[in-house]
Order: sequence, then structure tokens, then C-alpha cells
Amino acid sequence: APTMPPIDAPGAGAWSVTEGACAVDGNCVTSPNFPSNYSVNQGCSISVQENGKAIIVGSFQTERNYDKLFVNGEAFSGSNGPAGKIPTTGVPITWTSDYSVTSAGWKLCLPATQTEATTTTTTTTAAPTMQPTQ
Repeated sequence: APTMPPIDAPGAGAWSVTEGACAVDGNCVTSPNFPSNYSVNQGCSISVQENGKAIIVGSFQTERNYDKLFVNGEAFSGSNGPAGKIPTTGVPITWTSDYSVTSAGWKLCLPATQTEATTTTTTTTAAPTMQPTQ
């Protein structure tokens, strides 16, 4: 039987951390060390693979005016997260914390489709075929 390549779950890879210690968690992305406090002098850059979807803020708490998340070039800090913002494809979301106070950080998600939340991807590799020796 022909083997089919593995199919990614719909929406898989919505976020990609291109630099720094932020983390992808399913259809969400979090600040470093979330849900514990992030550290001082941290930063990361996140690219968005899916366009047209508004950000859902699962949690957002940073040092107001100093530790900032930038979406489409707009700064968010304190408890004012980017809920409802539609990230522009090709424009990275960036995070930066300064040298002092830290906080719990943030968790941003993109809406999941009905099947995304419970999809498990399984990859099966066929055993190699033994060739007769001459």
C-alpha cells in the first residue's frame, strides 16, 4: 500500500519562536518560564504562520511601561494585552523585559478549529525490506 506523508493537525505551527526563550504550547505561545515569572533582560521574537485570526489573551501581566510585547509594532504592557489584534503575517511579534521588576508574563492563543483541540498526530515508519544477498 502507498505510504501517506504525515499530515499536520489543522493550525499546527500557528506560532514559531524564531529567537529567544518564549515557548509554543499547542495553538498558544507563552513568555519565558510561564506561568512562573519571566526573567530580567529577556527577549524573544515570534513569527505568525496563520493570518486573519485574532489573538486570544489567555493571560497577560507584565511590568507596566517597561516589559513590553509588540504586536504589529504596537506595544502592550501591564495588564493590557493584545486581545482581538490580528497579527500581520511576516511581521514578528517581539517581547522584551528590562533589568528590574518581573511578573507572571503572558499566554497568547489563536482560535482552534473544532478538531485542533484533540488531534494527535501519529507517524508510522515501515520496517526496511531485506534484500537477498548474492
